[in-house]
Amino acid sequence: MVASRRKSLVWQYFTISASDDSKAVCNKCGENISRGGKNRKAFNTTNLRKHLETLHPVLFAQLLKDQKQQEVQDAARSSREATPSQPTLESVLEATKPFAFDHPNSRKIHKAIGEMIALDNEPFSIVKLKSND
Repeated sequence: MVASRRKSLVWQYFTISASDDSKAVCNKCGENISRGGKNRKAFNTTNLRKHLETLHPVLFAQLLKDQKQQEVQDAARSSREATPSQPTLESVLEATKPFAFDHPNSRKIHKAIGEMIALDNEPFSIVKLKSND
C-alpha cells in the first residue's frame, strides 16, 4: 500500500498562485513567494517558511507550535499502532475450549475425518491414536 504524502502545515498560511503554480501567495500580506523551482519536482516549502520567519514571526511561532503538536500526535498514533495488544486470559481460554459436538466447526472436522477413513481405507481405530506418525 502506498502511503499518501503529508501536506506541510505551512500551507495554512499560503495558497498556490492562480497565474503561476511555481509561486505561492502569502495569505497575510499577499506577496508572491517562489516555491523553489519551475517544475513540480523542485517545489518545496523552504522559501515559504523563510518568508513567515522573517516577515511574520508570530505566525511562524504558531507554525512551529502546530508542527510540534502534530509530531506528538503522530508519535502517539504510531506507538499505538506498533504495540500489539496482549490477549486477555478469558479470550485465550475461550479459544482453547473444545467445540460442542453439534457446532458447525465440529461437524466439518468429523466429516473430514470420516472422508479420510473412507478414502484412505483406514481402520476406525485411527481416531483413538494420540498421533498419526
